[in-house]
Amino acid sequence: MVLTYFAVCIYSAFMAGLRARLFNVMSDRIAKNLKTEIFNKILICDTSFFDKKTNMTGALLSRINGDVEKIQDILSTNVSMTLRGSSLIIAIIVQMFFLSPKLAAITLASCSISVVGYGGIGVTMKKFMRRISAQTAVMTSDAQESFTNVKTVKAFAAEETEIAKFQVQNEILY
Repeated sequence: MVLTYFAVCIYSAFMAGLRARLFNVMSDRIAKNLKTEIFNKILICDTSFFDKKTNMTGALLSRINGDVEKIQDILSTNVSMTLRGSSLIIAIIVQMFFLSPKLAAITLASCSISVVGYGGIGVTMKKFMRRISAQTAVMTSDAQESFTNVKTVKAFAAEETEIAKFQVQNEILY
């Protein structure tokens, strides 16, 4: 009996590792393709695209690196955990109905109220994440602009102004 439990634990650990590896490889490939696609789309844009304040080098680099990294993280961790959790929930629900259909129905009815609430929270979080991503791009762009023009900043003794500007952007991000 103990040997059976040990074998199940070893098998479970192996399958969890395999699942994690497969999702990591998949997300790495998607991220690589997304970065290439974004870079290609940006580079073929007209030169007027690069003159806009919102399309500064820092903002564009933030899109290529930061945003794609977030997508990669979602694909590797969140999707994997969602599939794992969903399969576990389905197995538990089947067991619950097998043991006590009435109790299982009451439990599922009460849980459905929570699911509706979590859906609303998810929509709100999505909006916040978009705003955070846009603000990160603005902050990165401003920082890169300061670093790129550091000689001009120092020539006009504007270090404190640039620091204050960065602090404001960082506070907005916070």
